Amino acid sequence: MITILRPASPLQKRLRPLHLAAFLQGIGFWVPVEKLFMNEIGFDAASVGLMAAAYAAVVPILEVPSGILADRWSRRGVLMAASAALAISALIGGLSHNVVTYILSALVLGVFFALESGTIDSIVYDTVLEETGDSAAFERQIGRNRLANSAALVTSALLGGVLAGVAGTRITYLLTVPFVALSIVVLLRCSEPQLHRAAETTSLRAHIGLTYRTLTRRARLLPIVTCPC
Repeated sequence: MITILRPASPLQKRLRPLHLAAFLQGIGFWVPVEKLFMNEIGFDAASVGLMAAAYAAVVPILEVPSGILADRWSRRGVLMAASAALAISALIGGLSHNVVTYILSALVLGVFFALESGTIDSIVYDTVLEETGDSAAFERQIGRNRLANSAALVTSALLGGVLAGVAGTRITYLLTVPFVALSIVVLLRCSEPQLHRAAETTSLRAHIGLTYRTLTRRARLLPIVTCPC
């Protein structure tokens, strides 16, 4: 039986770089051995709690400003900045020899999550609207993006354990850096949708005011914004 492969649609072609970038962002060889590495450089229960608190504070603080930046500047640019933060976090982590330096790595990781959160979803949603005229294909396309990211996370976690056993835990952080950095190059090929620019441009002050009123008047949004996960 001969299977005829259908050519990729314009929507699939536009989203391929974004899916590949999500895969590269999901590579984290250090993830399965993080607690072991932290123990090696001197973490105890108190310092682990301090790191968790610092990380948890960064994400909600930057969540709203990063969204405003994405709308007013560039969603692709914010996503590239997120990749840069993730690469820097892995690099600092790999070079850490004490608790303070590693906590800095965790803070930068928090910057990544704040910048990345919701940005890919908005790019996929607007791209689907631009190419198809409706949002029917959004769930399928965002599912593919999530699948690519999850596949990278699972695969790299398995490989990370092997790498740590052969070359030590520190190498898992350093080997993560080039893969994440490559996602920045891939994002350069991503065609950013322009639907969010079609509306009349408002002042920054008005934009911030509208965002604040939306959050305060819709209480159900606050747990979503403040959740660091």
